[in-house]
Amino acid sequence: MYDELFLNTNRHYEYQNITDINEIKNIYNTYITKYYNSNDDKDTWFNKLKECTEELGYTSDMKAYKQNPTAYKGSVADISMVIRVVLTTKSTTPDLYEILKLLSNDQIKQRGELI
Repeated sequence: MYDELFLNTNRHYEYQNITDINEIKNIYNTYITKYYNSNDDKDTWFNKLKECTEELGYTSDMKAYKQNPTAYKGSVADISMVIRVVLTTKSTTPDLYEILKLLSNDQIKQRGELI
């Protein structure tokens, strides 16, 4: 979480399901530029994350995804994983909303530029 550690270490990203770097960049950039607002409460934040998910061809309906995964590029879990990993390089972290609240807008933008 600390810039001095994040910026000065070899970054090994654990993206999991989405591995295409252009897709990762598109997801992150779309979310940050169009949907992310540091003033959003948690419910608003998650609703916007789901809107972004749908816009990008993924689904926010996990039940529908589990019933027919080939109908979608992935799920909201995949989208949130990309954002989590870009910000932290790790797939297992504390709550993503809380991570975003801890980082400044400049840090969020800077980490996205390192993809």
